[in-house]
Amino acid sequence: MKKQILVLMLICLFTLKIKAQQSDSYSSRTALIEKPILFGAYVAPGMTTTLGSRFTINAGFEVQKKIISRLNVFVNAGVIHFKSPEYKAGVLPDFIMGEGYEKNVTLIPVKAGLRYFLLSRFYVEGEAGIALDTQGGSSFVWSPGIGLVLPGGFDLAVKFDNAPNHVAARLTYHFGSGK
Repeated sequence: MKKQILVLMLICLFTLKIKAQQSDSYSSRTALIEKPILFGAYVAPGMTTTLGSRFTINAGFEVQKKIISRLNVFVNAGVIHFKSPEYKAGVLPDFIMGEGYEKNVTLIPVKAGLRYFLLSRFYVEGEAGIALDTQGGSSFVWSPGIGLVLPGGFDLAVKFDNAPNHVAARLTYHFGSGK
């Protein structure tokens, strides 16, 4: 599973590098607000807040649709991977009842949310959905965040995710928005 996540991250970064070399215009900086539908890929490294500062990695895809002037709706699906010393399969996000050994944990979150642009490039967002555990079980998940639209189709956000209670920095590239 680590190899699959690494391959996904490398593909995302390679795509980001190619697109970053294209020209940057004013329209590309505001495309995330002006385009009616956007497709994107993201990578979000982070640290847990309840497991003794464990590293997490999150990668996935999202689709974003403009609803009204400054409000977008989005759905995303991805993979969160981390190691937990206190994990018991099927118990999310409460990791208290673990057996005290380090175990690889992989979650597959599927969420939907709203993104509201407070300024032309600065936004707040909230999302909710379900996280499926590859060991069995599932849990309701939610995630607030703040972000900034960058030139060239990039989007940088900081978010809290309650499964597995981590803070992450998410870098997204929206395909076709850098043209």
